[in-house]
Amino acid sequence: MRSPGRVNLIGDLTGDTKGFVLSAAIDKEIICAISANYSDTCQVHAYNLRDTESFNVTKFKKSDKRWMNLVLGVVEQFQKRKLEVKGFDCVFGGDIPIGAGLASSAAISCAFAHGLSLLFEHGLSRPEVVNIARSAIKDYESIDSGIMDQFASVFGKANQVFTLNGITMEHEYFNFPFQEYRLILCDTGVKNADTITAQADRRQEIETGTALLKKHLKSIQSLRDVSLDLLSKHEAEFDPVIYRRCRIVLEENSRVLDCCEMLKKDDMPGFGQNMYKSHDSLRVDYEMSCKKLDYLKEKVQTSGMAIGSRMMVKGFGGSAINIVQVEKVDAFIKFVEEVYSAEYGRQLKTYPLKIANGTGKI
Repeated sequence: MRSPGRVNLIGDLTGDTKGFVLSAAIDKEIICAISANYSDTCQVHAYNLRDTESFNVTKFKKSDKRWMNLVLGVVEQFQKRKLEVKGFDCVFGGDIPIGAGLASSAAISCAFAHGLSLLFEHGLSRPEVVNIARSAIKDYESIDSGIMDQFASVFGKANQVFTLNGITMEHEYFNFPFQEYRLILCDTGVKNADTITAQADRRQEIETGTALLKKHLKSIQSLRDVSLDLLSKHEAEFDPVIYRRCRIVLEENSRVLDCCEMLKKDDMPGFGQNMYKSHDSLRVDYEMSCKKLDYLKEKVQTSGMAIGSRMMVKGFGGSAINIVQVEKVDAFIKFVEEVYSAEYGRQLKTYPLKIANGTGKI
C-alpha cells in the first residue's frame, strides 16, 4: 500500500473556507504493509522512527505518540461506521520530509484507511477513504484544516495538478508541463511550536469576519460565498486585521482560478507571477511567514532562477515551492543552497518533486 504526500502550488489557506486550491500528489510517499493476525491485538511498527506500539482493537485510548494517534483515529472511524476491523500487524515508513508541509500525516491516514478497507474487504470508495482519513485527524488530533490534504493524497494523478471546489467536492485536472518545468521544494528547517495555535487564530478571525457579513447577506455559508465588492463595501465595520485576513482569502481564491486558466493557455510565466504575489500577500496580510522564507523568496525572484516561488502555509516557517525550468534545475539548487548557507550558516534542504498518482495498492 502506498499513499503520497502533496504539494499546494497556490491557495493553501483557502481550503479552510471551502475555497479553491490548486494541488498535486507527489513522489514522496508512505509505504504500508499490513496483514490480519486473527486476534484482537494490533501491532504497528513505524519504520523511520524505529518504534513499535500495540493495542487491543476492541478497547483502546488515545496515545501520547502522534504517529500512533493517526492509526488509532482511522481504526476508530471504521468502528464508528460499523465497519469491522480485526487484529492486524503492520509496518509503515516513507520518504516524505517531516515538517516540510507535504502532508505526511494525511498520507499516513490515507494509507491506513485504504489498507484496512482492502484487508477486511469493505470496498470503500475513494471519497470514503478521504472522509475517514480526514475525520481521523480531526477527531484524534483536534485539527480541522479542510479536506485538501487527504483529497490530494487519494485523488492525485501523475503529471497533473487539480483544483478542488471545497463545497461541492467537484475537481478538475490540468496538465502540468513537466517536460519544461520542475517543482523544487526548499525546506528552511524553521519550526514553530505555535503553528497550530496560529492557524486556529487565523481561522477564528476568518469566521468572525464571515459572521459579520452574514448579517448583510443571509445566504453566506462560508467566506467562499463572499465577493470582494461586498467585503469592500463593509470595510468600515471590520477590525483592520480581520478585514485583511478576509481579503487575502478572497484574493487567493481569484489567483487560484486565474492560475487554472493560465495552465490551459500554457502561460507558466503568468502562473509564476501569481505565486510571487501569493507569497507577498501571505507575508503582509496573513502574517504567516518568517525572515528565512522571505529571504529565500526575494533571492529567487531577483535572480530569475525560477518563474515562481511561494511559501507553503504551515506557519512562520517550513518550505517554499518553486517552479523551475528544466535546464536551470541544477543551477537553481546550487544557487539557493549557497545563498542560504552564506546568510544563515546552515544547509538548505532541497527536494526535486515529481507529480504522482494517488493512494493505491503496490
